[in-house]
Amino acid sequence: MQAQWGAAPGAAYVHDGHLMLAGLEFGNTVVVLQPPRGYGMDPDAIYHQPDLPPTHHYYALYCWLRNDWGAHAIVHVGKHGTLEWLPGKGVGLSENCFPDAFLGDLPLFYPFILNDPGEGAQAKRRAHAVIVDHLTPPMTTADTYGVLAQLAELVDEYYQVEMLDPSKLPLLQAQIWTLVKEARLDRDLKAILAEGHGDDGHEHEHEHEHEHDHEWNETLNEHGVPLGLARMDGVDFSHLIEDIDGYSVRDRGRADPRRPPHPSARCRRASRWWTCCAH
Repeated sequence: MQAQWGAAPGAAYVHDGHLMLAGLEFGNTVVVLQPPRGYGMDPDAIYHQPDLPPTHHYYALYCWLRNDWGAHAIVHVGKHGTLEWLPGKGVGLSENCFPDAFLGDLPLFYPFILNDPGEGAQAKRRAHAVIVDHLTPPMTTADTYGVLAQLAELVDEYYQVEMLDPSKLPLLQAQIWTLVKEARLDRDLKAILAEGHGDDGHEHEHEHEHEHDHEWNETLNEHGVPLGLARMDGVDFSHLIEDIDGYSVRDRGRADPRRPPHPSARCRRASRWWTCCAH
């Protein structure tokens, strides 16, 4: 650890000479965030790197849980953490292997998704974890809510007003701009319009071609709406929100759960949370 990260306490997560740990205490339970294995390099690359020692911050958390907080057991929640991937032997670990040195004789329970037995076996073999299998959760397209739901309705209404009563468009534009600012999308809109928001390389699922070529103009018209938005029609604005959020605003309320999500809405690895319980 010293060869990789220098003398303790290291340089990361240090405040006034003390290592900072992220967590909340609830009676005889503390919920904490497992620290990253390293920093200053590709996080995906270090996740399974077999010869990268953990940081002083990483070790400090397990040391604190075992020796100071007095945990009687640990529950790792979420697939998957990094403890079972730390350097050491593949099987038959000893006190000189990082997983065994950090855990000691603390019981470890590990709810683990059923469709990944290989990585579950890793936790069982290298961290003496008691695996509690669970089924794959049902998946569907997430629906919108709050201000974004109101914005979706207004954009849908924009199409209708545009065809039936264009004189009402300025009022609707003002309402949309108010919601855009409330949802804090205004900065994203400016950036995307300034750079040309059709150049992200993905295909839109609409039945017509559209150039998405607009210059952003921050000048406000008499209704308080930037000219960059006031000059758009409903199709333009819907596509713009689509570029920001990953799929069509108009499809949110009736999305097909069997349709794969937009590439820009890829799921990232969830943060690792785990719980330590003392009796």
